[in-house]
Amino acid sequence: PISAQQALHEGPEAFVHTMLPRLVADGADSDVGREVAALIRAATPEGLAAAQRGMALRPDSKDILARYAGPALVVVGEHDALTPVDKARQMVDLIAGAQLEVIPGAAHLPNQEQPEAFNAVLGRFLDGL
Repeated sequence: PISAQQALHEGPEAFVHTMLPRLVADGADSDVGREVAALIRAATPEGLAAAQRGMALRPDSKDILARYAGPALVVVGEHDALTPVDKARQMVDLIAGAQLEVIPGAAHLPNQEQPEAFNAVLGRFLDGL
């Protein structure tokens, strides 16, 4: 991961170099990779630093997940480096009756990388409600 200080000093290119491989399974040369890189490059260093600080300061939410009683679907890309499949399984284990779906060929952005598979998984879940 990249720090807020790195974001301020090195700017968006540091994020593209460091984070893009963690976000997109097919890398920077894929359509999704180019889209995500363009979004990162459009951000200001201050905005990227604020996002990093916000993620670093967010509280642990395991207790909230354990209390949740509604239907839940956890979707994760099989190559997700930010929320690996094992971490997604931990979330599912905390929520009574939750379902886990792993999207092949995707990293952290399965809805963008594998939209057909993502939509099918979401459709099945919603149809079952």
